[in-house]
Amino acid sequence: MVDYIFAETLKSGGGTFSAQTHATFRPKHGYAVSISRGSATVCDLDEDEVIAAVERVKQAFPHARWIGTWVNEGRVVVDPVVVLWDRDDAYLLARALGQQAFYDFRLRISVEV
Repeated sequence: MVDYIFAETLKSGGGTFSAQTHATFRPKHGYAVSISRGSATVCDLDEDEVIAAVERVKQAFPHARWIGTWVNEGRVVVDPVVVLWDRDDAYLLARALGQQAFYDFRLRISVEV
């Protein structure tokens, strides 16, 4: 089922997925913030590498409910994420964790911190 994450990441340029079922999470609003403290897992745009990266993130963050991916300059970034409903909370958490941005589900854009 992890190959689904790779296919959806290629199709959409990234996504947010259940860490348990790998189902795509597409709320109409809210914000995804990486909790990796700036140590994202980055791999080549290769199915086997993305699958391995997802598994590494799941092992490193066993309590993470969500996995976020996005394609950046021909590589895939894989992060554990939390979903927050308040923009100010997302901004403050992203800033506290040293993130450069967080994802806005309603606008479908990354918001710089």
